[in-house]
Amino acid sequence: MTRCMGGNGYPGLAATEAAGGGRKENRESMMPPIPKAVSYKEITRILELTDELELNREWIEIPLTPESPGKVHKLPNGKIEIVVDADVPFEEWLTTAERKIREVAGL
Repeated sequence: MTRCMGGNGYPGLAATEAAGGGRKENRESMMPPIPKAVSYKEITRILELTDELELNREWIEIPLTPESPGKVHKLPNGKIEIVVDADVPFEEWLTTAERKIREVAGL
């Protein structure tokens, strides 16, 4: 009985590699893209804005993953959730978010 040995010496992998199943680029192309995270610098800018509005940081929540569209709303616990928009440039989004933060906070 003859066993087929792959390039790494394990039986049966040669057929998988030949079919493209063992190639790294195939696995990577099947994985979803890594989502963009809200940066420390962006979080700092948002908190500077909420500080200027004299909002307590304990009542602000900023998820680390942006969404499309972004949103500013009051959570059931009374905190303000500020979700960065994934598709709009940050500084542009922050300008519109300020208006929404004021509205949600009742300022």
